[in-house]
Amino acid sequence: MTNGKRAGVTEAATIPTHFPGLLGPAIAAFVMTAAVQGRTGVHGLAARIGRWHVAPRWYLIAVATPPAFFAVAARDVAMVAPLVLRAAARLRRCCIDPGEGRHRPESPTSCPVPCGQF
Repeated sequence: MTNGKRAGVTEAATIPTHFPGLLGPAIAAFVMTAAVQGRTGVHGLAARIGRWHVAPRWYLIAVATPPAFFAVAARDVAMVAPLVLRAAARLRRCCIDPGEGRHRPESPTSCPVPCGQF
């Protein structure tokens, strides 16, 4: 509780991510290469990082797979989200007192969840 309000994820100042942690080893590699071998070593490292020896189909697979997975997940969410939101609204409307969070069935038949399950 902060200032009488419930704390939530939306109050966070930053969005947690693993991206900075992924950059650490790459930055360390460039710093150490620059310290040991100088500018020519850094250019060589950058050239080796950018040079891949694979068949073109693997480039296509590497580039196309993440958007394909995202499209499938977005389709699934779009199909299921209305059902989940409708069920959550019904459950909240009939079973949960928004002020105190206590279970309060309006009538024995209006709430889909028995009182003992909250």
